[in-house]
Amino acid sequence: MSLQNIDQLQALNRIMKKQIEQYDIASLAILGVAGGNGLEHAVSPHLQRVYGIDINAAYLQSCREHFGNLGDRLFLHNMDLLA
Repeated sequence: MSLQNIDQLQALNRIMKKQIEQYDIASLAILGVAGGNGLEHAVSPHLQRVYGIDINAAYLQSCREHFGNLGDRLFLHNMDLLA
């Protein structure tokens, strides 16, 4: 996703940043959070709860390590939405 000629990861990151800045939301859910997918933008003081959902437990552990600064506002869930 992060290949420069595709720019998918970068585009998703820009979209996430814009959405968080544009709307006054108290909670946010990211389906397929993987290694973060924009969580670095979830530092806004009006965000009270940030949910990350992914099928891959290793990705969630990476999120927990990299975004521990979100503290008790970060809720990570390992689940398959199709199951």
